[in-house]
Amino acid sequence: MSTEGKTLELKAKEDHQSTLIFFHGLDSTAESQLKYFSKQGPKGVTPANMKVVMPTAPKKKVTAAAGKKMASWFDVAKLPIAKKNITEDKDTVTESLIHSRVEQADLDFAADYMLSLVEKEVALLDNDYKKVFIGGYGEGASVALAAFLKYKGEKPLGGVLGLNGI
Repeated sequence: MSTEGKTLELKAKEDHQSTLIFFHGLDSTAESQLKYFSKQGPKGVTPANMKVVMPTAPKKKVTAAAGKKMASWFDVAKLPIAKKNITEDKDTVTESLIHSRVEQADLDFAADYMLSLVEKEVALLDNDYKKVFIGGYGEGASVALAAFLKYKGEKPLGGVLGLNGI
């Protein structure tokens, strides 16, 4: 079963009051995230009144995986993305190093896609941006942070969550 481009939505168990848009990591799918978000309420990860939107990345060749086609929000040339250059006085990560390891156009496209999902959810929540949260795991965390930095809305989002970002 192909999950490419598939978006899963877990409806809020109670009255829909907020939404989390969550992007998965490299070589994963929205379906793989279900186990984390399927329990809602006091014993779950999300409140019972929160809807969770989980898209699946398209399959594309990933350079760091010898060109293997896998679900990926953006191409990664080499892992780790932010290798540290150690100096005597501090650790530094250079911007050129990061940009040389990530396909920036792909990352921008994924961040714009996430922001389009934000707009869709805001419309369902009486135009209240504070009720929409964005996040992700691994590659998805990188997309969420990029989307947050690109966000130029008049009103603040509810928050951003990055887990184990690359």
